Amino acid sequence: YTNLNTLSLHDALPIWRQLYDKALSGETFTEIIENTFTSAKIEYTFNPIVNEQLQVVGVTTRGKDITQHLNYEIELQETANFIETLREAIPCLIYQFNRNTGRLTYMNSFFKELIGVKKEEINLIPNKIFSFIHPEDLHLIDYLNIERENGNGKKIVSEMRLRDKTGAYRWINLHEIGLVK
Repeated sequence: YTNLNTLSLHDALPIWRQLYDKALSGETFTEIIENTFTSAKIEYTFNPIVNEQLQVVGVTTRGKDITQHLNYEIELQETANFIETLREAIPCLIYQFNRNTGRLTYMNSFFKELIGVKKEEINLIPNKIFSFIHPEDLHLIDYLNIERENGNGKKIVSEMRLRDKTGAYRWINLHEIGLVK
């Protein structure tokens, strides 16, 4: 960010001149300038004006207030950080599976600790996650997929056996929410 409002007009003019000259050199670019009096952040786009002989003869400048957009980005990142903290703090298996690729897109540390394998290792082979499910419980996967498809946000409760890092099967109570993108 360039903050010109803390500068005197005398000190700010050379910075504007520098931006203008940069555009006069033929470069198109954007610069975010913050107004400290209003806390507004304005994104200025500088474009050279070129004549028929391909000579730069001037500059157009367009300003757009992006304050609200940047504030939304900050809120979104804070929310993502909060959700990640929850996903790691809750002693439950939390995962996200992409049926199209047969790979996990997310698994929390509790899941990793239980099965003793990192997501990257599981994802080397599509659908390898199913090898951790007891063979007699694999039919539940089709049922769960159908239930997920039938209702976005519908809570699904079931039980299945999952192989842990010792090779033993443990009964897992599944409380899933099917979210279809």
